[in-house]
Amino acid sequence: MSNFDFAIKSILPPADSSGNKNTVPIDPAEITEDFAKMLISQISNQDPDKPMDATEIISQYATMLSSLGVARMANQSEHYEQVRIATSAINKIIDYDDGSGAIQSGTVVAADFTQDSPLVILNGGIPVPVGNIISISD
Repeated sequence: MSNFDFAIKSILPPADSSGNKNTVPIDPAEITEDFAKMLISQISNQDPDKPMDATEIISQYATMLSSLGVARMANQSEHYEQVRIATSAINKIIDYDDGSGAIQSGTVVAADFTQDSPLVILNGGIPVPVGNIISISD
């Protein structure tokens, strides 16, 4: 594994295979791929008499890492907001989208943080993703 690989993996937001629509729509893999394509194109098309300056490559790399960092920070912020919502909903009644477009209601008895996205658990054991909550009332 190169240092480049380690640096990228250390700042990537965790994968969200649940299709959670509440994370920032910035794909770190796409940013990394675009950067690699740009770099390869620049190196392939450079003038042999005037090769790319190493500081320019480092500057571009730093910009890409900054973009990934912003994406991760925004995704983490959204995750912590979902955690806050889940904990504040305990012992309250929620209206939620059941996934089929129908609006359901139930009383939240617990929160589950073992998944990538927080869930609230309704009376009767029904798990509901925090992103599906429409309203919370006492």
